[in-house]
Amino acid sequence: APATEALAGGRELALALLGGGDVAGVAAALRARDPEGALADEAAFAAALADAEAGAENASWRRLEDLAEEDDAGSNMARHARALVSRPETHPYAAWRRARAAARGDVARWLFFGPLANGARQRDLPRAVEWLSELPALPEVVLGLPNRLIRLPMARSPRRSAGVFARRYLELHPHGEHADELRPWLERFEAKRGNAVGALALAEAAPDPDPDHLAALREDAAAQILAAAERQRRLDRRIGLLRRVAGEYPGTDAGRKAAGALRETLRDASVQDIRVSRGFLLENPAVAGPAGLALRPELLDGALENGELHGEGVTLLGGRDLEFAFVAASGLESDAPERRRQQISTERLARLVALLEETARRNALLDRDQPLAPDADRDLFFERARLGIPEAAEPRVTARSSYAYEGVRERYGLVRGRESILPIDLVLQGSLDDLALGAFPRIRPPKQTPDAFLFE
Repeated sequence: APATEALAGGRELALALLGGGDVAGVAAALRARDPEGALADEAAFAAALADAEAGAENASWRRLEDLAEEDDAGSNMARHARALVSRPETHPYAAWRRARAAARGDVARWLFFGPLANGARQRDLPRAVEWLSELPALPEVVLGLPNRLIRLPMARSPRRSAGVFARRYLELHPHGEHADELRPWLERFEAKRGNAVGALALAEAAPDPDPDHLAALREDAAAQILAAAERQRRLDRRIGLLRRVAGEYPGTDAGRKAAGALRETLRDASVQDIRVSRGFLLENPAVAGPAGLALRPELLDGALENGELHGEGVTLLGGRDLEFAFVAASGLESDAPERRRQQISTERLARLVALLEETARRNALLDRDQPLAPDADRDLFFERARLGIPEAAEPRVTARSSYAYEGVRERYGLVRGRESILPIDLVLQGSLDDLALGAFPRIRPPKQTPDAFLFE
């Protein structure tokens, strides 16, 4: 008789699950009839699913957590409940809470233990020996505590998983019981890491957003996309980003700036954008000389009273067109330069391109700090210029090269000095944790000669 009743109860529960019936009622009746019966765990699992569909998330997860604690030998559904509870894909709220606790633990360990926050460093030795090797770091752990306390408000855990889990929860349950908790947290998280566009999307998805808050986020989002457009060298991508800012954020300051920048970009768009900077011309005077650009010497002498070339230098615009950038009348190189375009002959362009390519390749062979990066669009334009057909331009926007020939000082801010003949380097080493600064000599091994492989 009990087996017949269990079979009938299981059939009734299966029909409710498959047919969309009153699953909660059938499960409650089944558990009330026999709380410790053969189908008690199945009824509890079905009741948890019914609670989740009804929007009672907390009640559903409490049932599943209780079921997950049971023994697999006595429960058919314990392992299924355990899988739902432990997986971030199915229970992102619990994963978010665990990730936040782990991030706070990272900051606390760093605060109290400093360089030993993650334990002794791995040295392929017994663990006790590795901890003994860290004894010299104990003074730094103790003495660096005040400094770490000062830096605590700026301390951040490297973990980013909490944001992933919060976004996953909002995707699964946009109106769930914890949505009001996770949405503002994720908005602040995105704003702190500089993603104003993501923060705006989250604020707009809120049930009752604040108009003033949305207006401020729209300004930040438009400024973020505009900054990305200004950094973009490819013409098609820059135009697309500018159109997005001008179209989606028309009432913002960045939207108005983007509209003006879009007009100027479309008006001044060129087939190529290969730039030769002033620093490159100063370091390679042959390119600026009579065989190359034939620039007047006073344009590169540093005296503003007789005219001076701007740091942007000269740009090859495609065809036979060149653009010269001069320092503005204000004498400040930070101001926008005065630009003038000029056409040169096909023969002059062919000589210029050949000299520029020869100089760049020679520099790359002589100095590792002046590499010649590959650029297929640049090479294609140079080849056509040498052949005397520079006007044969590619119709595709993506065929536009934005390569820049820059000097070593412009690229690195300094020039690497000659290496000492002494086989010793003086190494400076500092630490922000204890504000320590030290210096020690280090023996520099000789470099391998190019023919070293012959003797191996």
